[in-house]
Amino acid sequence: MPFIFLCLLLLATTTCTVANEDQLGTPPTPLKPSEPIKITKVPFDSQTKVVPFNPQTQERFIRIIRRHHYVRPAISDIEGAFFEPESLNHYLKTLDPYSKYIKAAQQAYYQKRQAKEQIGLGINILVNQETLLAVPLQNSPAWKAGFQSPAYLVTVDDKKLSANDFSSFSFLVDLLPGQKIPLRVSKSEQLDTTEQYTLTVNSFNNASIEYLTIAKGKVIRIHAFDSRDMTKKLANFLRIAMQQSDDIIIDLRYCPGGSLYEAIDAASLFVPAELEVSYLKKQYQKRLRALTSLPGKITQHQKIYIWVSQFTASAAEVFARILQHYANAIIVGTPTAGKCLSQQQFQFEDSSALQLSVFEILGPDKQACQGLSLKLDVQIEPDNILNSNDYLAKSE
Repeated sequence: MPFIFLCLLLLATTTCTVANEDQLGTPPTPLKPSEPIKITKVPFDSQTKVVPFNPQTQERFIRIIRRHHYVRPAISDIEGAFFEPESLNHYLKTLDPYSKYIKAAQQAYYQKRQAKEQIGLGINILVNQETLLAVPLQNSPAWKAGFQSPAYLVTVDDKKLSANDFSSFSFLVDLLPGQKIPLRVSKSEQLDTTEQYTLTVNSFNNASIEYLTIAKGKVIRIHAFDSRDMTKKLANFLRIAMQQSDDIIIDLRYCPGGSLYEAIDAASLFVPAELEVSYLKKQYQKRLRALTSLPGKITQHQKIYIWVSQFTASAAEVFARILQHYANAIIVGTPTAGKCLSQQQFQFEDSSALQLSVFEILGPDKQACQGLSLKLDVQIEPDNILNSNDYLAKSE
């Protein structure tokens, strides 16, 4: 099932920056700097206003894709496959669902939304095909306006957003403090009944993790594995949770991923040190790169529940697989995205970027997981992913 993430106010991408691949060995047929590449020059089309890449840029893209993409496409397969941004993205989608070329304006937007302190509405927006989910952050403008539980997004400022149309949501970076913005949401994915809130634009803390009281339960909600500060906060929340309950609940329903290494650091709070918890693989390479847990285990004999949904992906799935394998964590929810590819961004002088899937991620059992959901221990009906009481009832 195609899966797109649009984390408008928290995550720019689900990027996992990885170590230099030269540390992992040389591919069987390395691309030499002198290896010729055939570039077809395409003139500017005044009718469609399509501006082609210049030959030097096109050659640079070809070499980066050949050298770094995990499937190692042949030069002959890349040559002639693209000449401008749209055809480049079309070609990258033939390699995997997550590689893409990001234009400068969109890259600048995403970078602003990674800041810890922001001015805006205080919601994350996740996209699954045409479904948009709005997730409010604690003490944000959305929270203070009474919007405190995730809901399906209908409109923002009376505008419909589209994950495939950057212009539909780019206005969010231009919001000014004090501006009144109507937000219309629905508890139903069919959007048959709606509620409207009026949000006042203001500053807020762009938290990657929160400790929440949901009904009668204490829940640690992870929005993104995005910094080492996130693991420190998780450790503090775990200590509090262990004093208040015999069970630990980690809510990953609204977590599209983040840093792979941060996910490993976070998982290390639950498992012994020096375990091989995940593996990185490139096509045509026999040797796997093992990722190991760090010292710092906090949990003892607590029962661990992990809540997931179709919005759970990437580093969040890696984290959950580790805890399920080594800490007997119980996975509660709906089938997850099945994203087991790690991305790296290559940024250019014009501030655009090429985001490539550079590694396939294997689970702690060394099995491929790309395209495969987490194994669910307790299933939740897809219509109930917003119903925390249902999750709580099945986490006992």
